[in-house]
Amino acid sequence: MLLLIAAIMIVLLRRLLKADEPFQGYEWLAIATLAIYLLCYFYLPPFAPASYQRMGLLYEMIPSFSLGAILFPELGSRYPEKVVCVLGGLGLLTCAVILAIFKLSVW
Repeated sequence: MLLLIAAIMIVLLRRLLKADEPFQGYEWLAIATLAIYLLCYFYLPPFAPASYQRMGLLYEMIPSFSLGAILFPELGSRYPEKVVCVLGGLGLLTCAVILAIFKLSVW
């Protein structure tokens, strides 16, 4: 549930802070990827047992940081914006692949 709230807040914050800039294609792709990720995470069985505390880091925090990196690449001041966007996309894609593997084979 934390991921859903964080994703909504990040998208709204992007819309408010950069109101004069329309969403780019890669930003729409990241938002759509996260929406599909959320649907799979919350609605496709099997579900993870509640006793796993560190799974929240992998399945909720990394995708929200990745979305933030894609929508706000200028915050990564040490690296060019394109590199930050690519790393954010890789983080989101990696979490989606790991979730798919766990949903299909482990749980």
